[in-house]
Amino acid sequence: MIKRFKIKHAKNIVNFDETGARVGCAGSEDVIVPTEVMELYQASPENRKSVTICEAIRADGTEPPPPFIIVPGEKVMEAWVAQELVGEERIRPTTTGYTNNEVALEYLDHLILHLRAGLSKPWKILLLDSHESHKTDGFQLKAMQNHIFSFYFPSHLTHALQPLDVGVFRPWKHYHKQAISRAVRSLEFNYSISSFFQDLTSIRQDTFKHHTIVNSFKDSGMWPPSYKQGIKKVRSNKKSNSKKRTIDDVNDDEPELPRLPPSRPAEIWDTAAKVREFGDRDPTKFSDNSREVFKVVMKSVDLQLQKAHLTTVEHGNLQARILAENKQKMVSRRTVFKGGGSPTINTLRARIQERNEKENREKLRKAKKKLDQAKNKQVSHFLPL
Repeated sequence: MIKRFKIKHAKNIVNFDETGARVGCAGSEDVIVPTEVMELYQASPENRKSVTICEAIRADGTEPPPPFIIVPGEKVMEAWVAQELVGEERIRPTTTGYTNNEVALEYLDHLILHLRAGLSKPWKILLLDSHESHKTDGFQLKAMQNHIFSFYFPSHLTHALQPLDVGVFRPWKHYHKQAISRAVRSLEFNYSISSFFQDLTSIRQDTFKHHTIVNSFKDSGMWPPSYKQGIKKVRSNKKSNSKKRTIDDVNDDEPELPRLPPSRPAEIWDTAAKVREFGDRDPTKFSDNSREVFKVVMKSVDLQLQKAHLTTVEHGNLQARILAENKQKMVSRRTVFKGGGSPTINTLRARIQERNEKENREKLRKAKKKLDQAKNKQVSHFLPL
């Protein structure tokens, strides 16, 4: 296949696939607490809406094309057009939030544009799964007309042979969960689709590293082409799947990242240690020295309790303020796009700007009209009868 289409450069080997993501579902976390703390509760977002992300990577590890995001519904909300987005991303609303034949063709147009494919361009090989929307006559014909040959993976083997599944989508979802956890720690408990679009650029920047993409193609045996590596990957996955997976195995799927040591306030821990020393002793039998230490410790306990109370009040006020700000942000339910098609973020930004300018002109016209009416009323008041 490579010889047939004269593929000489890794940039002409492309892998494309979709992955689903639940907008507000974070993963589990390890929390370090004192041994006396038996339970710890943390608020978590309740948003279980799913979106579909279409991504493509090249075997040379260069920056991938902008993502194509499929969202449930029929409208694109203004709040989704986050400032953090680059501008070439596309948002495609569908009734289900999943791809279909029409959406697949739109994504192929998006891919052709950013791969700079065309009839006068070198051939490219597009690696993809055998989903029915990828095998329609229209999809294959449009791809061939733009010098893109579609190579389909065998069924039930994409987890072992497709580079995106082998080494990219897992860290992508890991960084997505990290973004949700950061939002929760910032008291943003309503992690919505708007929040997701705000974090999407940073998620992709953390995921699509050059070495991550190159190693994904290498480990799957796709580039450099190696049937031995492909067979090895399939067999290793078959062995791992034959074993009964435990909860620990599932948790181990997340890539291990460096963790910072826990920060412990020295005063609180010193005070707690002293209190534990006196816990099992009879105060009536203290020596003079122990009695003085006991008094100092009790004063410290009182001080720390007051500090804890003030901190609790401060956190409560902060949480109320942030919740109010988030609620105010959520009030805006303005639609910026409705109907078929997948507009780019830059197109949506231009629409928003045009609408805002129109509204500002209308406000200025009304204000000027009221001012003229007030002036005329004042002049008529002073005119002699």
